[in-house]
Amino acid sequence: MAKLRELIIKISANSSSFQAEIARASRMGADYYRVMEKGGRGAAAATRDSQQALRELNNQLLSAKNAAAGMAGAF
Repeated sequence: MAKLRELIIKISANSSSFQAEIARASRMGADYYRVMEKGGRGAAAATRDSQQALRELNNQLLSAKNAAAGMAGAF
């Protein structure tokens, strides 16, 4: 009977340890997902900002080109 009791205690101990590891893995997975989601949002925002900056730069270059063409036409 003592052997059976020891076996039950060992199985219970392993089970609680297993459950703790599963819970820890679940938390790690949720944290990883949150980090990836936040990083994705940040990358998307940076891309939008870069695209806006490029549009503004292109507009400025076009203005400079038009001004240079106007000056060349004046001579």
